[in-house]
Formats: sequence, structure tokens, C-alpha cells
Amino acid sequence: MTKEVLDFRDFYHVLTKYFRIILLIIVTTTLLSGMISIFFTQPVYKAETELMVNVGELTPSDIEANLKLLETYRSIIKSATIMEPVAKKLDIANVEELSKQVDVQYSDKGSQVFSIIVEDRNQKQAVLIANMVTAIFHQEIYSLFNVTDVHILTSAKIESSPSKPIFWLYVFVGFLIGCIIAITTVLFLQISKSQIMK
Repeated sequence: MTKEVLDFRDFYHVLTKYFRIILLIIVTTTLLSGMISIFFTQPVYKAETELMVNVGELTPSDIEANLKLLETYRSIIKSATIMEPVAKKLDIANVEELSKQVDVQYSDKGSQVFSIIVEDRNQKQAVLIANMVTAIFHQEIYSLFNVTDVHILTSAKIESSPSKPIFWLYVFVGFLIGCIIAITTVLFLQISKSQIMK
């Protein structure tokens, strides 16, 4: 127990001895990470629309069927049937890349609401794509399945801030990296000093 206390005291003494170096390294890496996220990382904006499949009240036996239906809608939305008309209307050359920008999500298996989410480096373009995909899907689903129970709940709107990069995440990672570098540097200096004194 005494040895552990002494070891802790020695470690604490080392930290206080090199406190300025530790602080300098941590502040530097944290600031660098923040600057990278602001000046060297291109922002990505997210646009989201919500739709509802009105199938009435779901019983436990209907949940699996509802999940399969939502998965079917996901496949249709990301297919060429929807992506090609969207690309044509918005003058987008690469249909495959457009499909990768689009995702379909739903909160849980029993939910009748699902979201069409689009990410793009251009804020207005993300909104245009999300709304266009939603409109064309809403139109085409009638002719494909003769479905009349899909309703648009909300349209995409321009958001004030990008979804990526997450500034505070970069800062936190920079802080952690700084702590690791600082402690490693201090231990190296202390070990080197001890060997020289021997």
C-alpha cells in the first residue's frame, strides 16, 4: 500500500513538474483539431422528409409485415425507378452516386412513419434532392402498387448548421490525443533524465 502511495506521489510530482509542457501539448492538439474541422473539412448537410404509411392500428402479427413493407419501400426509393427521374429533373449525371446519398430510416419495427434522408455538400441541393425523391416516390408508388395510403408528413427545409463534421467531436478527439502525447512525452523525458543521472 505504501509503495502504491509513493508511486502515485511520484507520478503526481512528475505531472506537476512538467505541467507547462503538458498544458502546451493539450492546448495545441485541441486547437489544431478545432481548426481542421472548421477550415480543412468540407461540411456535409442533411435534409430529411417524413412519410407515413397509413395501415391502421398494428397488431403484433402485423409488425413483421409492416417491417417488410418499409424495407420494400427503402429498396424502391434507392432503385433506378426513383433515382433516374430525380437525376433527370435535377440535372445530376451520376445516378449511382445519387443513390448513395439517399437513405431511408424508421424509428422502430412498429412505426408507420419513415424518413428519407439526403446528405450533400451543398445545403440547397440536399433539400432539393430530398423533396424531389419524396415527391417522385409518392407519385410512383401509386402506379407500382396501386397504394394510396402513403402520405407526406413533412418536407425538407434548409438547416442552419451542417450535420458533419461535428466540431465538438473533433475538439474532444484532439484533447484525448493531446493527453496521450503529453503523458508519453513527459514519461519519456523523466525516464531519459533518470538514465542520465545513473
